[in-house]
Amino acid sequence: TVATCTMDVVPYITNVKRNSGYTSKRAGSGAYSLLRSETGNTVEGFNLAGETLALKITSDKEGNTEVSAMENVKKSGSDITFTVPDTAKDGYLHLTVNNIPALNNVNKRNAPYNIDSKTLADDCFARIWQDTDRFGREDDIGTTGVELAKNPAYPAMSMSEDGELYASFTNYSMHNVYYTSIGDKATAVFNGYDSPEETTILVTGSGDNKKINIAYMGNYQSGGNYKNWLPHKDKAGGLHLYDDYLKPSGKAEIYRNYYMTRFELLYHDKQFQQFKNFRLARKNTDDTANIHVAYYDIDTMSIHYSVLNGSMEKYGTNYWAAAWVNIDGGSDEHDIGNPDSTSSGRISDGYNITLSDTQFDGTSRTTAIGEYVGIDLTNEKHFPVLAYFDSVNKVVKLARANKEIAKYNESCWTVQRVITKSSDPNYIATNGSYIDMKIDTAGYVHVVFVNGRGELIYVKSTNNPNDGKTAYTFGDSVVIAENSPMNLDITVRGTTPYIGYLSSLGSCDGLNTAFWDSTLDLDNDGTQEGGWETMSAPLGNSVSNNRAIVEVHPKPNSSSWESAHAYFSAGYYRVAYYIGSGTGH
Repeated sequence: TVATCTMDVVPYITNVKRNSGYTSKRAGSGAYSLLRSETGNTVEGFNLAGETLALKITSDKEGNTEVSAMENVKKSGSDITFTVPDTAKDGYLHLTVNNIPALNNVNKRNAPYNIDSKTLADDCFARIWQDTDRFGREDDIGTTGVELAKNPAYPAMSMSEDGELYASFTNYSMHNVYYTSIGDKATAVFNGYDSPEETTILVTGSGDNKKINIAYMGNYQSGGNYKNWLPHKDKAGGLHLYDDYLKPSGKAEIYRNYYMTRFELLYHDKQFQQFKNFRLARKNTDDTANIHVAYYDIDTMSIHYSVLNGSMEKYGTNYWAAAWVNIDGGSDEHDIGNPDSTSSGRISDGYNITLSDTQFDGTSRTTAIGEYVGIDLTNEKHFPVLAYFDSVNKVVKLARANKEIAKYNESCWTVQRVITKSSDPNYIATNGSYIDMKIDTAGYVHVVFVNGRGELIYVKSTNNPNDGKTAYTFGDSVVIAENSPMNLDITVRGTTPYIGYLSSLGSCDGLNTAFWDSTLDLDNDGTQEGGWETMSAPLGNSVSNNRAIVEVHPKPNSSSWESAHAYFSAGYYRVAYYIGSGTGH
């Protein structure tokens, strides 16, 4: 007789894929992005045949501390298939076959057999997402029988300081502007006989102390002929502001039974949809807090800024707008000065300002600006700071003020370049349609934009002045991604930046994020020096062209998610969550 024996061999993972109905894209770090509750995911490799299979996510490479066990783990041909449980979080994929563990996670990270063709270290780390929520409710039906949150136009998202998400949007069937939260009924804040257009929302504070502000394009003109472009709230709309303090205060005007106040109005240049891509900024929840706005004027291809006091006392009974500042770009006769307050032709509540070349430091005024602008306020004094793109000179600019109420007087503004080193490859950016910025809790400015090569560019200030007079200095620009991003949004938790953006429209992997992960070891030397992580969200829905807003939970260690990403698909404004590990980055 001949003695026979069997010997189990070490299994090895070469790839992890989503359900075959979707594209699988690995994160920039090499991690595998997986979706909660998704079935039919696949582990590929060799030596995977065995009587006993186990697959779990663990917080350590060695597989000692289980985060969650994969479900429905079974052999399928030469591969293993599994389901991601709805409790999964980030961690290492730990596979055992006949109780023998795969060693990808623990052995010689730099060994050639542990580096794939894209030079990504094969740690078998999983990044977990969830794609289940949307704004609004199915039973929230308007008077026309239309589900109010279905097919929202110009939706936008914001988050309260305790992590509750809100959205604003326009409903064309009802001619209304609404706001709502996840699975909640919609609250109307405006109605027009012509449909309002673009919206943006900003939620400040939390709980009963939160404030909701919505800016929207009241896109109407009464009478249907040119002579009806008159300086009157019932005759011509404009960039309007809703504040949830307006109604009880009784200080704002009433239009078609809704309370509102106004920034710049449409009757000046007599054209619809004149203002776009507006962004709001506010620092506290006092009823009289200042509410700042930056927006693009398509008539003069310029960036404008204005501010309203939360009490609205000066604007409740007047027909004119809040004064504005033409920061940069073209200008016209409405951007400078103002008729006497008793004149029927009065434009705004004070003097409108167009910045002259004397307010430009190391640069000069241009004639055309890119269509996007970012705005934030300094931490202590709440001075406005704006980032935008000079499309003539092809440079990124920063406008900073040394007053909180930064209008009526151009001397409070200074405009500078962001990238000042001629050796920087983005010194001349060749494009800059998409741009955004935020100031972190330490006072540093984070700017993100897309250059003409279709690259996502990030640059951070190296100083953090708070006086509005000291120029910001910036480090070298960094290329984060090269997939022709669009519709950028940036936010910060503490000093950690998170970016949301779109690419590959019409696909289920067109929603993207990038964030700074201090735990990354991108050069595979065993040291966590930190770096940018980039991911395509593994969605169950295809992505349409809309704002890709990102919010990060203030307390990821006690939340069910780390970052929330708004996107539009199949008739609804949805939210995909990056779950993370519960510790933040």
